[in-house]
Amino acid sequence: MNHSMYAAIFLVGNILFLLFCSACGRTEAPEKIKDMDFTVCDESRLPGELVEIIENKKSAPFRLSYTTGSYMYIVIGYGEQNRDNLSVAVGDLYLGEDGIYVNTNLISDSQEMQEGVTTYPYIAIKCEKYDLPIIYLMDRF
Repeated sequence: MNHSMYAAIFLVGNILFLLFCSACGRTEAPEKIKDMDFTVCDESRLPGELVEIIENKKSAPFRLSYTTGSYMYIVIGYGEQNRDNLSVAVGDLYLGEDGIYVNTNLISDSQEMQEGVTTYPYIAIKCEKYDLPIIYLMDRF
């Protein structure tokens, strides 16, 4: 083989590699079928069994779903935090072709750690029950 043939093979190989890498790294937003109605529930509005499950899991980050009748609870916990000025907000909750997509964010007024303060921020989202997987977007654990 001559030098130009090696160069052509090298060039084609590099192009294929770049195309492969760009396809692997692509994250297309899933198609939204509809926004879902939901209610953020505090502990007093949750089933007792779910409260117990949250209590047992709260020290580490967790994600879970819990169903009762025609409702589903999506619960996302952020584990033990040394701050008391934290809240969890729903960024998005929608029905997609292949699942329910949920995005939450841990929000803080300050990044300062506080001596002797421990909190376990979580959010419990009540929504209509679907027999679809839950897909968690932008996890910040």
